[in-house]
Amino acid sequence: MLATSIIVTAASGVWLGFQYHWAGTCGLSLFSVILTTVFVVFFYVVALVKLCNVEVFRGNATVFTVSLASVYVVYMSWITISSDYICANQLLTTTNTGLQIGIGIFFTFLTILSIALAAQDHSSRDV
Repeated sequence: MLATSIIVTAASGVWLGFQYHWAGTCGLSLFSVILTTVFVVFFYVVALVKLCNVEVFRGNATVFTVSLASVYVVYMSWITISSDYICANQLLTTTNTGLQIGIGIFFTFLTILSIALAAQDHSSRDV
């Protein structure tokens, strides 16, 4: 799981880098990407501060769950800067829209699968 977390974190960082490039000088898009970066860094700090025996949030806030959550937050940031019709001319293509729909379907499937597996895990503990 550590290797997956590292790969997913690196992919989120690269994706955020592309978003900074796409946002350019557009104020609203740039604000969205900066706010996303602040939240992603905050998520990782909360997960890593747990190593110092400091409980800020949930006990299961590991680097793995944070990396998955940060990918989703970065995805939502991409949707946000793509919906800015004034500044996002390069993102208003059919390919971009198709990728947004496809990735959204993938995240939905992944979320439903993880909820089902978590529910199955909890029910097996109760028996």
